[in-house]
Amino acid sequence: MKHIFLIVEGQSEEIFYKTIVGEHFQATHILEVTVMPNKKNQTSRKNKGGAITYDHCIQNIHRFLRQTSHCEKVFFVYDFYGLHSSFLKKYSGVNSSNEKAEFVAQRIEEKISNPKFSVFL
Repeated sequence: MKHIFLIVEGQSEEIFYKTIVGEHFQATHILEVTVMPNKKNQTSRKNKGGAITYDHCIQNIHRFLRQTSHCEKVFFVYDFYGLHSSFLKKYSGVNSSNEKAEFVAQRIEEKISNPKFSVFL
């Protein structure tokens, strides 16, 4: 069985991936899902601290990769809407959501530089 780890944005995404996606893949995959900590490194709703910055995100992804050495794939699944402006630093393309999302995904994947890591925005 393949062991897959998902880093998601919030509690509703965590529930969705654990129930709907997890049930679909349970015969062939072991699926672990965690919520990306906010800027205060907390995941509870009452301690919600706003959008995380690019640097904070990168630090957390590196930490998750160290903790999930047993996983074959690690995915960062995040909504592009509401993403902190620091993710688009150095972006100079057109004002296209698709192009911006591709830029952010490529920027994160290049910074992480791990073959078992992928981004989905």
